[in-house]
Amino acid sequence: MIATKRVSLLGLSLLLVSFVSVISLIPQAFPQERPVRWDFLPDPIITSAGKTRICYVEIMNQYAAMTVKFQVNVTVPQGFTVQGKQQYIESGSVPALQWREIDINIQAADTVAVGTYTLRVEVSYEVDGSAWFDARTVNIDVRTRVNIEELLKQAKENIQAWKEETIALLSPELEVTATPSLAEVKPGEPFDVTVDVKNTGTGAAENVKITLQPTDAFSLRTGATFTIPSIDAGTSSTVTFGLQVKDDTKSGSYSPLVSYEYLNALAKSLGLSASATTGSTPFSVTVKEEVKPSFLEQYLPIILGIVGALILLLIVVIVLRRRSPS
Repeated sequence: MIATKRVSLLGLSLLLVSFVSVISLIPQAFPQERPVRWDFLPDPIITSAGKTRICYVEIMNQYAAMTVKFQVNVTVPQGFTVQGKQQYIESGSVPALQWREIDINIQAADTVAVGTYTLRVEVSYEVDGSAWFDARTVNIDVRTRVNIEELLKQAKENIQAWKEETIALLSPELEVTATPSLAEVKPGEPFDVTVDVKNTGTGAAENVKITLQPTDAFSLRTGATFTIPSIDAGTSSTVTFGLQVKDDTKSGSYSPLVSYEYLNALAKSLGLSASATTGSTPFSVTVKEEVKPSFLEQYLPIILGIVGALILLLIVVIVLRRRSPS
């Protein structure tokens, strides 16, 4: 039993090996216009007679909102078995923007000769009524001796590279704009700021945090930060902040700042630790103080009205006295 486990572990490390060539095969294996990105790892499979190697079919659903149904068919040549058979078939589904890994054991017979053999991998998948079919061949390199440590190191490095490239292909990119409800405000006046967050990238963003940083001229009527759980590629979300101009704010143009940060939703699915992407965008608000009239400006019309009335009354009195008999 212990020997079998050692063989399996040995097989895992060796099988993962020469994945060096997998990156160069990606454009052929994953047409950009198709909804699924998939690969068979490693290629070639390095093994020896009587050994079992663990291989992987990696399937990534690039759709943001639809589940993909798939079927994988692996056929091995004479002298080998896959999951104990000559042919292995597995069906299943992958949710939107998720990754699925299928483990496949390929065993070489004790009598298999040193040389290069070929297995065939077929992947068919359908989504939303449309179907696709892909096929490729993978070499099996049978040797008399292999360097386990070196193969294991190469395998880990190349699997990491495959995951990082997948993240790069399906990464979110947010476009953030902030619009105040009033272009011009006065001290003490409340107003709102609407922040529109649009994902123009190719993957979903998660844990999106939007924070408004007011200047000393304003105070917040709402919380300073809103969190949006996720924004799919090609969609948008909106949050609204409440602000109020402070009573002692002077006239002028002010530029509060909206900052944001988010994570790539696929990073967690692929088991990668990704740092948050951050950014900020300012918006402009004009404050105009109300100009209070001076005492003279406020009461001058009244004073002039009274003086004019007195002058008119005096003229009337003079005219009446001249007309009266002496």
